Amino acid sequence: MKISTFFIWIYGISFISLSKIKQMKNRIIIIFVIVCLLLSASINHIGLYRITLKPNFDTTVYHNVTATCYRANVNECDSSPLLTADGSYIDTNRVDELRWIAISRDLNKVYKMGEKVYVSGIGNGYDGIWTVHDRMNKRFKKKIDFLISKAKMGGLFKNVKISKI
Repeated sequence: MKISTFFIWIYGISFISLSKIKQMKNRIIIIFVIVCLLLSASINHIGLYRITLKPNFDTTVYHNVTATCYRANVNECDSSPLLTADGSYIDTNRVDELRWIAISRDLNKVYKMGEKVYVSGIGNGYDGIWTVHDRMNKRFKKKIDFLISKAKMGGLFKNVKISKI
């Protein structure tokens, strides 16, 4: 085999390989995009899209509280469930985006209405920054209530840490 024939033979193989790759490239890109869209849709559907980063503020001063969840309805609130203690109106279409909490009256001395707080020790999308907008009944002590939508599952969480931002 001559050297020139050898180079033509190698060039031919690489040319064929490149053309096949170019033909398959568009198919691979389309499949990749579809898989990414399906994954992101399923992740958003199950509520895992929130990423909690370590806070860049002092969390050494905190209160241990018990946390529960509530929904804006007459059964779980007073006669005006869409109006919070600070006068804010709850948009029922955006409840999970709001990230609002109610606090017990003893905590109201430390955490003021409209103030942002950092909650940790729960997971499940509850850890992170929340805004104080509501006040709980006076019978509760050292307790916070997460405002959640009807679609979300609530719970009782003990040893939750809450700190000022």
